Amino acid sequence: MKRPLFLLFILLCLGIVLFYPRGYQPDPVFPQGQYYTVTAQGRLKTYSRQQDRLTLTLSDCRIQHNGQSYQCPQLLVSLESSETSSLQAGDLLQIHGSLASFQPARNPGNYDWYAYYRARHISYRIYADELLILDHSPLPVTQCLLTLRDFLTDQLQQWCYPDTETASLLTALLLGDKTMLEEDTKAKYQDGGILHILTVSGLHVSLLGTAALTLGKKTYLPPWLRSLLSAVLVLLYWKLCGAGMSAGRAAIMFFCLTAAPLLGRSYDSLSALSLAGILLLWNSPLLLFQAGFQLSFGAILGIQLVCPALAPRPKDRATPAHSQTTSSHKIHHWREMFHSLLHKHTASMCLGLGLQLTMLPLTLYHFFRYPLYSIFLNLLALPLVPPLFLLGACGLLLYLLLPSLPSLITSWLLLPCRWILLFYDRLCTLALSLPGSSSLWGRPPVWRIVLFYLILVLFCVHRRALLKPDPTPSTPPRSPHSLRRCLLSSPVLVTLALLILLFPFPSRALSVVFLDVGQGDCAFLETPYGTNILIDSGSSDVKNMADLRLIPFLESRGIDHLDYVFLSHTDQDHISGFMDWLESGRTVGTVLLPALHHTLSSAASYQQILSVLQSYHIPICYFQQGMQWQEGELSLTCLAPVPPDDGSSQIYTDANTASMVLLAEYQDFRILFTGDCEKEGEALLVSYLQSQQITCHLLKAGHHGSTYATGQELLAQLQPEAVIISCGVRNRYGHPHPTMLERLQQNQIPCHVTASCGAVTVKIRNGTAQLEPLLPASPLYYR
Repeated sequence: MKRPLFLLFILLCLGIVLFYPRGYQPDPVFPQGQYYTVTAQGRLKTYSRQQDRLTLTLSDCRIQHNGQSYQCPQLLVSLESSETSSLQAGDLLQIHGSLASFQPARNPGNYDWYAYYRARHISYRIYADELLILDHSPLPVTQCLLTLRDFLTDQLQQWCYPDTETASLLTALLLGDKTMLEEDTKAKYQDGGILHILTVSGLHVSLLGTAALTLGKKTYLPPWLRSLLSAVLVLLYWKLCGAGMSAGRAAIMFFCLTAAPLLGRSYDSLSALSLAGILLLWNSPLLLFQAGFQLSFGAILGIQLVCPALAPRPKDRATPAHSQTTSSHKIHHWREMFHSLLHKHTASMCLGLGLQLTMLPLTLYHFFRYPLYSIFLNLLALPLVPPLFLLGACGLLLYLLLPSLPSLITSWLLLPCRWILLFYDRLCTLALSLPGSSSLWGRPPVWRIVLFYLILVLFCVHRRALLKPDPTPSTPPRSPHSLRRCLLSSPVLVTLALLILLFPFPSRALSVVFLDVGQGDCAFLETPYGTNILIDSGSSDVKNMADLRLIPFLESRGIDHLDYVFLSHTDQDHISGFMDWLESGRTVGTVLLPALHHTLSSAASYQQILSVLQSYHIPICYFQQGMQWQEGELSLTCLAPVPPDDGSSQIYTDANTASMVLLAEYQDFRILFTGDCEKEGEALLVSYLQSQQITCHLLKAGHHGSTYATGQELLAQLQPEAVIISCGVRNRYGHPHPTMLERLQQNQIPCHVTASCGAVTVKIRNGTAQLEPLLPASPLYYR
């Protein structure tokens, strides 16, 4: 076998996918949603500064809580201090503070911090109130690297002063520290598709290693010595920059490159990549499911396997005969130069196309968007990375080693860095100003991604077979199926087919998602016709709920425009996320509000939402009992509140009791959304339900499961098969109330609580409903 390491790497990946447990498991010791006062001990592994805070990583940890002791591999400690002079790597520390578990993805599309830290063997985060150093057992090499990193960061800021933006960009480029980057700058580079330039990865490691090898060769060092010194330098640089996964992969590949000649072997990049993958996955199998691992290894695999298959086949050109005239010889010469230049540019474009085609499914899966012009931006930006990296490193070294050197000389090296970074900024700004610069596709299903890569592999195998040189100079006879083979080997046609495979098409089912937004309400409906409907969107305990939970969820479904938004009432725990959605610049078609009596419609919160909607020129529709919205087989009927001119509307005492209640019907399946309806409003609702003989299959409990909502009369009339309760984990209101849960138990109605199981998705197709909680249910703890 030519590449046994590559086969072993593929088998290892398949084994991890099929057999290694990776799902979220509720923590029986420290459940989600609460801070636990603990005392922990561990040895300092590394630290990083973030303005006025320190983040420590402790290894070999022991946690003490309520008289019990627990072991864990690593802890993350957050400390309100920027002073590191008393801390040294290897110190035994004792931490007293509040412990919290890492949060899994609570909704589809949300970031999974639990999986991220679990792949790095970090169990919990502690917010430290007190820190004690129990024992000094320093690790000299690690401590020197940490001290050097802090020193270089400070010197970079002084060298670039007062240009703080250049300092932050060079710090990210040279030291891999992006904590100083502003969010707008980071978003601009990410949307432009060149954020990887600011991440210490294979390109930076290879530049440093190649420079070290070249310098060793110029100084006539023995091959084994320059290989050893360059490998040690790369290893130290990798540790200096935080021991990132992508840089670690590049470091292992560089070790293989330097060791191959010494061992009398030829270097094979695919085997070196496989060895790096095996070593990294052996240490942490869950890295396979992380975006950094997939993008880093996917890029190299694309360059090694896909790009050569897309490269144009060089054509043999006849040499001009001696009998040709001088003029015809010159014409032939210029023609050959033109074809050679065209071939080089075509090869470069095919290289970029192959890389982008390989990365497309992974980019969409993790980020939902695809920077359309990133292939052109990378063609312009990547050639400037080596001079930017080398000029920045040389300028910083001159600034450090020769402090007496006039500042004008070091400024000469800083000036080109500023020009290149300014060029990057203008390049991203120009790309983002073009139409379709950041195309939102959403997260494709896993089966489509697998089919995508299967087709791509088959195409590459077929294409490479066609690109092999002919064994004989004679041309074989034309096969009757040659046209079909030509179509199957066409990069353009295969690329179009693969893009169609990933293109987001509306589902044939009605999808209803009850989002976990903490202590609040939010439900999303996506119809088979592609219409997007949001029912409430707010939270009272999750800050930036729209940015953290709502927008990532909608973007994962390829949605940046809401056709209809139903607001049951105007409390903040039902509208805050919607308001943030508007402030982010995203659009809304129509907003439907409850039609209220003037005593309630004159409330400040109601008038505020009206003024905001008018300022954004959003059409407003007032919904009241008996009104209906319909699209195909789907209908949304308003069951409350009663019309403002009805005498019974005076019964509503506040916005909660007058909440809009909606009945969704689709293929004989009915879902009732009750908002915060309770007390007098629920009594009017029950009376109307009894008069119309309305029942439902699925009920969204009123007012987050409070004791005064979803009463026995309502349950007896509706006879739901299941109940959804939307509330925050360990919320201060005690929702869902034990009394309400007891009512459900007495009526033998199962319930799903978003605080326990995250978002709940209901798919209705052909009259059959399928209910899927995102997380395994964990026990709830009430105050």
